[in-house]
Amino acid sequence: MNAVLAWARLDVRRRWRSLLVLTLLVAVSSAVVLTTLAGARRTDTALPRLEARVLEADAMVLPNKPGFDWGRVSRLPSVKTLGTFALFLGAMPQLDVGAYEDFSDFPAANAAQNVTIDRPILRSGRYPDARNPLEALAGPGFIEKHGSYLTVRLPAAAQIRPDGSVPPDTKYAGPRLRVHVVGEGQNTFGLGGETPTFGLSYAFFRRYLQPLLPYFANARVRLRGGEAAIPQFRRELAAATGSQNIDVVNWHEEVASAKRTASFIATGWLLFALAALVASLVLVGQAFARYCAGAADELRTLGALGLDRRQSRLAGAFGPALAGVAGSALGVAGALLASPLFPTGAIRRSEPTPGISLDPLAVLAGGGVVAVIALLGSWWAARITARDPEARRVTGGRSSRQPPSAPAWASWPCSAPVSRSSRAVERSASPSAPRSSARSRA
Repeated sequence: MNAVLAWARLDVRRRWRSLLVLTLLVAVSSAVVLTTLAGARRTDTALPRLEARVLEADAMVLPNKPGFDWGRVSRLPSVKTLGTFALFLGAMPQLDVGAYEDFSDFPAANAAQNVTIDRPILRSGRYPDARNPLEALAGPGFIEKHGSYLTVRLPAAAQIRPDGSVPPDTKYAGPRLRVHVVGEGQNTFGLGGETPTFGLSYAFFRRYLQPLLPYFANARVRLRGGEAAIPQFRRELAAATGSQNIDVVNWHEEVASAKRTASFIATGWLLFALAALVASLVLVGQAFARYCAGAADELRTLGALGLDRRQSRLAGAFGPALAGVAGSALGVAGALLASPLFPTGAIRRSEPTPGISLDPLAVLAGGGVVAVIALLGSWWAARITARDPEARRVTGGRSSRQPPSAPAWASWPCSAPVSRSSRAVERSASPSAPRSSARSRA
């Protein structure tokens, strides 16, 4: 073992540039594979993780009828939580940002909505004060686009027609209320999506909108039995209201299309990771084999001096193994730094925890697998290059150390010359042996 360590020290000092290139090759290859593997998992699980954190509704009830009695519905045995949201019959609040798509026209119509059901996860800032109607929460990216303050304009009561509408191009003459956006949050209903949106709080609705604007309320419902309890809820709703025509939407089916999109994107990244893995195995395997072949002649010379076959393989595999382990560690670090790039596409805004993310299964376990593959590959490369025909096949017809036309004495076992590095290894392995013993063994 002393001889192996002595050879390893000499080999690292002589060929550190090659080892550095080999380390970077393993690092880049493993980083690409681990990054895309972790990104695929993150993309595929983004929506389920978001749903679990926002207390998402199981069903949406749409009677579309002003004055509907939601108290009876909330007391049904299968109902766990019921939140209502308002839809205006005509006139709507106007924002000074001037973009209708930036306004969520579903303000909460009771205290449960957006608190105990569809509660947004906080991306930045804080939640609005429930007692302050002039504080609000917006979707991701809204503050960057429009700022933290905006003006909400309301019509005067005299401008509203009996049907709830206002004349076209009417300039609102009612209150102008300055609302402070105190934070950004996201859920699967009202806040989120590709366009940054803004939602008015229940305190604002109760104080300014409910007394002024004609509206009706629909509901979001969480059930005690989850999605499986929707048929029972439909029967209870029909019995309580005496109507079979109330539309009950399975919300899990509504978001299923987005989940299919996420799975499609994740599958694409998995296939990319597989292709990158195969290419990396071929590329890095050849590099390992060429590195080991470069030392095959000197290790065979050391074999004539007493280095057995196992020690020769260990010595040849030391450099690539060192580069493989160091490169896999750098690959794990690279995958961690690249994790904010995922999820991608339409699912990016559905990620509940954007930024750097550590996936233990994909990154840590994957990095360990890469290190094991590197160790096995190093041993394999050292083993196949220990035999001269194999080494010549790997390195393209001749050994990297053997000249094209070797002199005749190179094939004589009794007179093989001892290289300078071989003599150094011999002296390191047997410091107490006299120099004459090396000459006699040669």
